[in-house]
Amino acid sequence: MKTIIKVKVLNRSVSFEDASNVAKAIASVYSKTSMLVAWYDKKADRFFPQVACCDCGDGRPTWEIYADSRSATLKVDINEGDFIFIFI
Repeated sequence: MKTIIKVKVLNRSVSFEDASNVAKAIASVYSKTSMLVAWYDKKADRFFPQVACCDCGDGRPTWEIYADSRSATLKVDINEGDFIFIFI
């Protein structure tokens, strides 16, 4: 991962849709052709893609390993890991 952007949203509850829109807006600043390849929603304990075959044994979640293996260049972390979006 080359660039990590950390965003803190204060004074309001952030939904997955809100977080996704913020992440996509940030990604569009870095590249007009950015593509979302992985995401994580801590509150709902869900992630994409649902992969289990690429565990490298280094403690990273499989969805993050998947994104790295696709040459991901941007990670947007919203509210200290509540939501994470990874783009190529």
